Amino acid sequence: MIGNIVIWIGIIVMISGSAIGIFEKRFLVKLHKISAADFVGLSLVLMGMALNGFETVKSLLTLVFLAVWSPSITHTLAKTYVNRMRK
Repeated sequence: MIGNIVIWIGIIVMISGSAIGIFEKRFLVKLHKISAADFVGLSLVLMGMALNGFETVKSLLTLVFLAVWSPSITHTLAKTYVNRMRK
């Protein structure tokens, strides 16, 4: 029951955060809003899956993988954008 609520909250966070980010004019702000919403939303979905007993260890390992790589990929995209804008 609680796991399902957490999953739905995560889905709502992902959809609303991405929808808000799409309408942003500046690329770096757009990138930040969308990546933050996706990270938090997917983290909630994975925690909800773990609470429901769905492959708990795999869900938590995926969450750790997401926590490491999501900010790294977002940083790389932002740095590439800034470097290309300097030229």
